[in-house]
Amino acid sequence: MLEICPALTRRRVLAVRLALLRDAAPAIRQIDSTAGALLLDSLSTEVVRIRIDFTQYAEAYYFHDGENHSSLAAMIGFAAVPAERGEAAGRPEVRLAGALLAGALKGRADILDQRFLRTGGPPTEVFAAYAADHGRDGVQP
Repeated sequence: MLEICPALTRRRVLAVRLALLRDAAPAIRQIDSTAGALLLDSLSTEVVRIRIDFTQYAEAYYFHDGENHSSLAAMIGFAAVPAERGEAAGRPEVRLAGALLAGALKGRADILDQRFLRTGGPPTEVFAAYAADHGRDGVQP
């Protein structure tokens, strides 16, 4: 049980970061900047870290988080928004960071779908199923 607690904390931290980003509603020009590239890169790192946590601690899937803003099941669908904005940006480093985040999200969706949900759908469908399985509406793009 003690080994899974850090994984749950990392999951909740990512959920809160996504909730804060959603609430801040950065404009496209803010994402298309050096700071935007750094933000997208750090989000992709966190998504990959969570993906690894789920492969090492599959039982973490069954832990449900408290409020929506700290629930990865509720917030992960929103991460597609900054990823898409990054991929459409003018700066090459932002496009790269957006592609990394989109790839990390796809990898996360693949793990969820293969091990738990079996929707066979795209990441948006998998994340919606994840939210529903955890009793959440999910924040969709």
